[in-house]
Amino acid sequence: MSAPIERLPAEVLVLGEALVDVVREPDGTESRSPGGSPMNVAVALGRLGSQVQLRTALGTDADGDLVAEHLAASRVSLLEPRRGRTSTATATIAADGSAEYEFDIHWELEERPPTTATAVHAGSIALFLEPGASAVGQALQDGGGFVSVDPNIRPAMMPSPQEARGRLEELVPVIDVLKISEEDSAWLFPEREPLDVAGRYSDAGVALVVVTRGARGSVLLSRAASVEVAAPRVEVVDTIGAGDSYMGALLFLLLRELRAGDGLSHLTASDLTWLGTFSATAAALTVTRRGADPPTLDQLRGALIDKTWPSVP
Repeated sequence: MSAPIERLPAEVLVLGEALVDVVREPDGTESRSPGGSPMNVAVALGRLGSQVQLRTALGTDADGDLVAEHLAASRVSLLEPRRGRTSTATATIAADGSAEYEFDIHWELEERPPTTATAVHAGSIALFLEPGASAVGQALQDGGGFVSVDPNIRPAMMPSPQEARGRLEELVPVIDVLKISEEDSAWLFPEREPLDVAGRYSDAGVALVVVTRGARGSVLLSRAASVEVAAPRVEVVDTIGAGDSYMGALLFLLLRELRAGDGLSHLTASDLTWLGTFSATAAALTVTRRGADPPTLDQLRGALIDKTWPSVP
């Protein structure tokens, strides 16, 4: 009999917020669903088959139960003990479709010894909101494997762009993989083009930089090559979790096929194209479904069956 998932060594350790998205409709109805960018990345990895652990601040309340059940269903092991109440992000929808947002975010982590995970990923609010941000930064500094970061900017919960840039700059020496959306880039560096920002981080030593551009696809840069990858054309239901599915698929493929810890900075144009196509397909499947609902590996295999690329894991 195999060991329980929570006792297996983590192939990927994800650090960051798990919360409940609350949507209040004009007619007074309310829905609640698990959310948070890092949690979505962990779920994407778990559904694809990676061993993944999530360090997050999750409460002992009913919202925490909802998130914990969602994680368990996707084979994500919850590493941090549950305590207190669960964070929420509430959107109140007006009759004209506009929304007002209210955040109730609690972000604090206990200090832990360095991880033995192959990869460590962190992103979004967790990178910038204290007191937890310092623990996340230390965990990334101490990570034994390769480190990936997705700033996934949430302006309402961020310090100033200048402070956020400073926090990101502190981490650059340990970041191996950086994914940044055009929206993230515009907020962090309003006077620079996103590809210039990507080149800046690549020149600073980040081995793989990815710029996601929504329906216009993505651009991937290593020290050996750069490529532009188109996004598959699909009927979009909503875009929630698309970038997180892309990130999860990217990390999964790096771990499974490209041996991310060995020669990552020398990824060829062919490697980058395959990475971008695989990840963009995962994102495309996600946007055809309601909410952050990343695909399983079998679903992704089916969507890639006609592609003439290296074998799908």
